[in-house]
Formats: sequence, structure tokens, C-alpha cells
Amino acid sequence: MTDLYQRYARTLLIYFCVLLTGYMAMAVIIDPFRVFGLTALNERNMEPNTRYLKIEHLKKYRGFTGFVFGTSRSNAFRTDLLSELTGRKFYNLNAQSETPAGMLQKLRWLVANQRVEAIIIGLDFDEIDQPIARDPSDLQRREHPAVGGETMTAFRYRYLWPNFKHLAITVYGNFFRSATWYRYDSKEGRHAFPYYRAWMKRDPAGYIANRFPIISKKRGYTPNPEQMQKLRETIELARRHGIKVTTIVNPTNQRLFRSYKPDIYARWLRQVIDIAGQVWDFSGPNCVTGNDRFYYDMSHITEEGADIVLNQIFKTNSGGAVLMCHFGILLTRDNIMQRSQAMAKILRQPIPTGAKSP
Repeated sequence: MTDLYQRYARTLLIYFCVLLTGYMAMAVIIDPFRVFGLTALNERNMEPNTRYLKIEHLKKYRGFTGFVFGTSRSNAFRTDLLSELTGRKFYNLNAQSETPAGMLQKLRWLVANQRVEAIIIGLDFDEIDQPIARDPSDLQRREHPAVGGETMTAFRYRYLWPNFKHLAITVYGNFFRSATWYRYDSKEGRHAFPYYRAWMKRDPAGYIANRFPIISKKRGYTPNPEQMQKLRETIELARRHGIKVTTIVNPTNQRLFRSYKPDIYARWLRQVIDIAGQVWDFSGPNCVTGNDRFYYDMSHITEEGADIVLNQIFKTNSGGAVLMCHFGILLTRDNIMQRSQAMAKILRQPIPTGAKSP
């Protein structure tokens, strides 16, 4: 009788393991972007559809009154520090390759469904050249149906067919790669880079040499007028609803900044002021953007650098950040011509090829 029970227990255990393995395999194959809610197996090293996940989180937790908008470069703005500095509970709605068109869609959803008191808009000159319509096959960047305006059925239909590239990344990144280079956290809407942070700490010179290539020529970034119009509509919508708007020109690493064309960039700065009225500008060569140790790469500032940005704006010294010299200027209609001309003058200078980060 004991042997019978043991065989029965082993059989149940085998069945359980087979079913669990099958469920995990199905979840990984069908739902690496985590839009079906089957499981959270894809927790690291393959970015899910964070646009979808963030709206799902906000539908469940409605205590946020402040929101960060912007590309993944705005990811570094820590919501705990923002909440401390402003007295409002912030959530970070940054999204990969976000555009003003996407910001407008999200803000429309927010004002219809949430209490919104303040927003922070992070702007990146070299990202506003994107078209209004996003590639429907780009499954990582599709808007949540409640934001994008399609039905949930139509939205999920596109995710039913396995994408073997993303499937391979998901399986390798979650089950075989020991280091974690990317991890997403829905609770604050931000992602972290543990592997890169450890590398930076262990070998900063090697990290910079590997992650910061030299840009030797100007690039043809040209803001899309339709995106600039969407930015105007976003700010106007916020003001109609009594929402405090803080607009920031993000502190792109000066290696990338120097690749901008001077006249186009200067004209864009003036247009941003025309739309927003006043803007915190952290662009250009300064003691932060010129220090590669404040950056994960040429586009993305670290949390330490972003803390300095927030402390400069709110004139405090929280979160361990030190207020930096010549970093950040509040642009208005009174000083925009002087600033835009100064930035154009810098951008007309030859691109440095041998400069080392401090």
C-alpha cells in the first residue's frame, strides 16, 4: 500500500511539473510583452510593453496626482524624490521613443480617469523628428487600447502570433543570462540597469570607452511640425484643467548634443518657448553633460544626474544631489534669443574628437 501511495504521489508530482512547464512555456511564447496577464515571467532583460503595463497599473492604483512624461531619458527622474520635492505623489509615464503625440493621448486619458495636479514634460530634440503614426508591428511601443482608442480584442490580436526574435531574447534573458541589464518596475513606472551600474562602479574608464563612441559629424535631426503641434495641444490641455506644467529640455550628453545642427536646434528652442512660455533647459556643454560618469550612454542620464536636475528646478538639496554650477537655466521669452544664439554658436564649433570625460 505504501508503494502504491508513493507511485501515486510521484505521478501527481510529474503531472504538476509537466503542467507548470507547459504553462510557463505558453506564457513565454504567447505573452513576452505581458499584455495578456498570464504571468510576470518576463521580469528582466527583455522590455515588455511598458505603455500597456503602466496604464493597467494606474487603473488599479489611483493615488497619483503628478506624472512624468517623456522618452526613456526621463526614466531617471525618481518618483520618490519628486514626491518629496513637490508634496505630490508622482508616477513616471516615460516610454521608449515617446513623442508629443503619445503624451497627448496619455494626458487625455489621465484627465478623464485620474486626479492630475502636475505634470513634468521631458523634451529631447533628436526624438521629435518621429512621424505621428507609429508602426503597428512595433509591439513594444503600442499604446494601451484605452489610450490609443482601439478595442482590447484588436489590440491583443496582434500579440497572438509569436515573434521569434523577442521570444529568443525573453528566454535567454530571463532563464540563461545571469546578469540583469534591464528590470522594469510597474509600481513607479521606471526601469533599472543593475548590470550597467555595477560595471560603471567596477571599471568607469572601461565602461566609458565601451559605451560612449565618438560622433564625428552632424546629424540631420529636424523636428516634425506635427509633433510640435501635439506638444502645444498637450500643454494647452493641461492648463485648461488647472494642471501645473513643468517643461524640461533633457540634459543629453554633450557628445550627442554636439551632433545637432546649430540653426535647426536654435529655432527649435525658440519654438518650445513659444509653446510652453518657460522651459528649464539643461542642454549644452556644462559640468554635468560633459561628465560621462553621469550617463549610462550618450542619451540616458543616471539617477544621480537626474537628481541634480530636479534639485536645480525645485531649488533644494534633497536625495544627496549637489547643486551644480552652470547647469540648468530657466528660459523665458526674455532670454530665449540670447540662449538660442549661444547654443548655435557652440554647435558651429568643430566637434571635439579627443576630449576625455572628467
